[in-house]
Amino acid sequence: MWDEREQKPVLEYLVWTFLISWCCEGIILAMEHTNVLPEAAQKAIVMIIIGFGAGLAPAYATFILLKRHDKIKEIKEFWGRMRKCTNWSITLLTLAGVMAYQLLKCCLTEEGLGNPWYCFILFLPVMFFGGGLEEVGWRGFLQPALEERMPFVVATLLQGAIWSIWHLPLWLIRNANQSQFQFLSFWLYCTAFSFSLALVYKLSKSVIAVVVLHAWGNVVLGGMFTIHSLTEVPGTKTLILYAIEIVVSTLIVTIWDRRQVQDGKKEEEKILIVNTLKDSNRKNIVEMFPNAEVVNTNTYQIHSCIGCNSCWIKTPGKCAIKDDYEALFKKIVLADKIVFLAEERLGMVSYQMKNIIDRMIAVDVPYTCIKNGQTRHCSRYKKCWKLMLVMPQSSNRAHINDWMERVAINFHSKSLGTYQITEREKINHALYDC
Repeated sequence: MWDEREQKPVLEYLVWTFLISWCCEGIILAMEHTNVLPEAAQKAIVMIIIGFGAGLAPAYATFILLKRHDKIKEIKEFWGRMRKCTNWSITLLTLAGVMAYQLLKCCLTEEGLGNPWYCFILFLPVMFFGGGLEEVGWRGFLQPALEERMPFVVATLLQGAIWSIWHLPLWLIRNANQSQFQFLSFWLYCTAFSFSLALVYKLSKSVIAVVVLHAWGNVVLGGMFTIHSLTEVPGTKTLILYAIEIVVSTLIVTIWDRRQVQDGKKEEEKILIVNTLKDSNRKNIVEMFPNAEVVNTNTYQIHSCIGCNSCWIKTPGKCAIKDDYEALFKKIVLADKIVFLAEERLGMVSYQMKNIIDRMIAVDVPYTCIKNGQTRHCSRYKKCWKLMLVMPQSSNRAHINDWMERVAINFHSKSLGTYQITEREKINHALYDC
């Protein structure tokens, strides 16, 4: 749901998710306490508020974040992100295997409720609103966000704990299923199921796949089978099945990650060429930098930084000046390697390039930290850009190279050096081999 190259606002997501959900459940508790409605009407309203309010809080929170951070403009784009999938063959195979295991667990530990087989099909769409659409936020946003900060196992264990705690108010609601559950049993179930859900999302990057899996889990446990594993202390057989689910999911993810690296299927580093050279010097740029995105800024209107600190304080990460730099800055943030093409003017880079680099101050925050014994502003993003400066010719190269080194340090990045445009072999070596 969120670009994997950008650090995700985890705390903001959790605040919105818990706020929306617990406010909805607070309304239910107030309604039950005051008994303002007949019992039948109360049950219907509880189902509506939980299904379309509290139950969709993770999805609402994700949508709010995407809107607030200018990732989407309308709901059509939100749906477009939900539909993404890296490989449908792998997705369907993995999903079928995990769904079969969820059914097997119930067959081995629960008793059938006697519902006809076609109820599997009838109950599944209902359970999209009975839990499935939570996955837009839990696995679509939070799981990958946690994995950016910690190993897969730790991230998934934490995800399971957060997911369990999020359900806590339901234990106080008379008409909620959780009022029958033991919290320890529920937490163990959520933890084990989190590994299966994380596995499917890891291999597919498909929100739809995890929505279907979550809905399926609710269909088989409670819809077609009893829920003794949630209402009672789990037995040895249940705990063994949970352990198998966790271990097998972890092993598959580990093997998958290693294969991704070995097969070179990890997403290649994104190279951005920021070009301020005149048209006469641009004809060989595309040829020089294959598989790179070239942004020619000659037609861009980019003003100089005015030092207002709005990008630090008032609108973090976003410049207060409304010009063409806003679109360029988004590309800079998403890139891994950035090549700046600029003329030399008065022993320094041109004012056009100086404006661009000065405005990059938004990648840092106002707070300071110690790096290599020096005080620096902390980075806003959890990444290290590799920066290179290329010029048609330079009479003050050593000085400009020193300046570029300082720029890289200030932006918690690495300088790949300063080169003349004729030094193609050195440029290619530094850019593609290092």
